This record gives sequence, structure tokens and C-alpha cells, in this order.
Amino acid sequence: MSSLISQIELALAEAGLLTTPRKTIVVAISGGPDSLALLHALHCLNRNHSFNLHAAHLNHGLRGEESDGDAKFVQEQCQALAIPLSTSLIDWASVHDVQHLPMEAILREKRYSFLAQVVNKVGASCVVTGHTADDQAETVLLHLLRGSGISGLRGMLPVTEWHSHDKTQRVSVVRPLLQVTRKETEGFCSNLKITPRQDSSNTDLQFTRNSIRHSLIPVLSRYNPAISKTLNHLAKSATRDIEHIDVQVNTAWPTIVVSDDAGIQIQRSKFLELSPSLQTHLLRRAYNEISNEANKLTYDQLEKMLNLARNGAGKYLYLPNGLRFYTDYQYLSITTDLPSPRLPTLKKNCLHFPGDNNIQGWLIRIHDLGEMCRTRIKLVQDQYVAKLDADKIGKNLWVRSREQGDLFHPLGMVQHKKLKNFMIDARIPRYDRDSVPLVVSENGIVWVVGNRIADWAKVTTETSRVLEITFTRS
Repeated sequence: MSSLISQIELALAEAGLLTTPRKTIVVAISGGPDSLALLHALHCLNRNHSFNLHAAHLNHGLRGEESDGDAKFVQEQCQALAIPLSTSLIDWASVHDVQHLPMEAILREKRYSFLAQVVNKVGASCVVTGHTADDQAETVLLHLLRGSGISGLRGMLPVTEWHSHDKTQRVSVVRPLLQVTRKETEGFCSNLKITPRQDSSNTDLQFTRNSIRHSLIPVLSRYNPAISKTLNHLAKSATRDIEHIDVQVNTAWPTIVVSDDAGIQIQRSKFLELSPSLQTHLLRRAYNEISNEANKLTYDQLEKMLNLARNGAGKYLYLPNGLRFYTDYQYLSITTDLPSPRLPTLKKNCLHFPGDNNIQGWLIRIHDLGEMCRTRIKLVQDQYVAKLDADKIGKNLWVRSREQGDLFHPLGMVQHKKLKNFMIDARIPRYDRDSVPLVVSENGIVWVVGNRIADWAKVTTETSRVLEITFTRS
């Protein structure tokens, strides 16, 4: 008994829960041996440490009278220890926001959502759960089978933060039993002469974790009787390695990553300067920032993301939890949807000049600068300002978006090329190409706004009149 209590005390100290001022800790309790041992051990520790205890029990409502019996048992245990208890019952009729998830994931989402609510209600600093070393071994195997990589080999962390899928809830989670086996928690309860509740659903092999527990681990134990211990050692080793890598990721993150409501964008050029290892871990972290489930990314998915980052532009990849990985020439994006054009598609509109034109969110100003300024014209144009030979342009100007078969003679080139190929070479993202304004005349495309003017429309020493066109957002 003393060993189990000492392990919990050490874990709480490392999590900063045994310091002043007095803290409130919410204990997640199902009625099983693990959470029951945790509850009683915390009650013992509370005699020597200044923290408040508050228990929380969620009735899943899936096992009828058995579930109700669990709830009653938990209530009796908490009353005997004078520990306040919050309970709730899942209203399955209202479950619709996470229906796309497997049952295990739905139960986890609802359980932690309830715990977050209790933490907020009682003003607690965290919730503690009864996950043991056996649960850790199962988690490592689960992540390994999913191909989650070294991050998944860490299993569950002693202290972590849970976020709801919609990011409206979060709660700090502490797992003080990760160094304690299930056999030890059962022995602890036996010494207290308490008979824990047994969840019959824990033998249902349709749940992946149960299948690992009852089928896979016994098979592995034939080859390594200490398989659970070995898997826990693997988790600790992976955790140490990841901690080192995380320091480097944290250093790189603020210099190359931009987060907003639409998702996360990573500067592609700087990303490609990182080592492959850092690239992988940075992508995992970016995915986790949105989904909170980085371990759902498989090796194959990460490899595809890395391949698109290095070689793809204007391509996308579907990720778990309804997310997409999208690449363009400048950014790698993880979003809930494909990016929309930053600007509207322009219908063909006649431009009046000289003067101002307000067209679909653009203020287009056209000035005749005359002939005196031609010697001061620079070859390099401002992004949204172009100076052109007025006589070469012609009498009429229009603005529009691209059309099928457009040709363009870019400044500095000897011949025309397809506008599509020019846009590819200019690294204009695919989703933006239809919204790039084009200034056109009877003679062809005069200016791909924001990029380059036509070679034939440039100002030379032979130019008589200079026309200046400026595009700004109105």
C-alpha cells in the first residue's frame, strides 16, 4: 500500500500539486480498481498535504442496471470518505457533434468534456485519472499498430492538456498511476477490503483496446513475459528523445509558423531548410494544434505530407478529423478546408482613363504622366503600380480574370508563353490564379497585376507618353 501511495505522492509533486496555495483536485472515478485505489490513496495523502478532493463520475448509460450500479457504488465510496461528488449521464439522443468518430473516441470525448465541466465548476487546477502502467503498455501498442511513429511510442504523458474537438473546452490531465500496475491497484483495494466494480464491456473485443489487452498482449507475453514493463520502458525512452526534439521544434516554430482561425500555415522555404526529423515533428505539432490528436497521423500520411512539401504545389491531402494538408509555393497549410481565393474573380470591365475606376473591390487609378518622366522610369515596377508606353497599349483598356487560351509576353522574354505556364513559373498558387487581375488591350495582355507587365508595353527611350496604372483594394 505504501509503495502505491508513495508513487502517487511523487507524481503529484512533479506535477506541482503539493505546493501552496491549497489546490482542488478532481478525481475521475469509474468504480473500477484503478480509479478506486487512486481515490483512497489521495484521501490518505490529504492527511499530510493541503489539497481539496472532488470526485467526478460519468455514467455512460450503455450497460443498463450495471451502469447504474457503478454510479451507486461510487456515490457510497465518496460518502464514506466525505469527498464531494459530481455525476452525470450521457444523453445519447443529443450526441451528434462527434458521430463521425468511433465509439471509443466518442466515449473519450464525452468523458473529458464532463471532467472539464466539473473542473471549471469547482475551480480545480486539474483532473487526475487512474491510468496505470498496463494502460500505458496498451496505449503504446495501439499507437504502434496505427503507425504513429516515435511520438506515439511515448504513450500517455504524466501531465497533458486535453482539448475538445471544437476547442471550446480544455482541461489539464494528471496521471499519477503510470508507474503502478493493475495488479498493484487490485491488491491495494483488496487490502482495504473493498470490492471494485467490474465493467463487463472491458471484455468486449470489438473495442480495439480490449482486443489488445485480452488477445495481443497474452500472445506477446509468450515471447517476453515482461512485455508490459518493456513497453513502459520504451515509452520513457521515447519521451526523453521527444523532449530533446521538442526544444528544437519550439525554437523553429515562431519563425516559420503562422496560426489563424483558418488553420496553420508554415513557410515552405524555411521548412525545407530543417532536418527531416524536425520537419516530421513540426508537422505533427501543427496537426496537433488543430486536432489535439497528433498520434492519429500514420507514418504513410506523414511521408505523403513531406513529399508534397518538397515536391508539390497546389496539391492537397486528406488527413484524419476532417483536416486537409495543402501546399503552394510559399506555404504549407493544415486547414479544415481548401483555401479560398484571396481576391474575387473579375468579369471583363472597360477601364476609363485617365481617371479612377472602382471595380469589384479594386480602385484602379490611371494617369497620363506625359513625356517628361520617361527618363525616370525604372525597369523594376512596384507590385501594384505599372508604368507603360501609352501609345503601344492602344485606345482601349479592360480588366478581367484569366480566360482559356490566354497568351502573355512577359517583360524580359523574347516570345509569348501560355498565361497558365507563366503563373506556374511565377509561383502563383493555383487557388489564386483565377482571381489575379489582368489589364488587357486590343494588343493582348498588358499587365498581370502584382507580377509583370508585357515586354511590348514597356517604357523605352522611344516612348512619347507614359501611362501609370495603380491597383489598390477599395
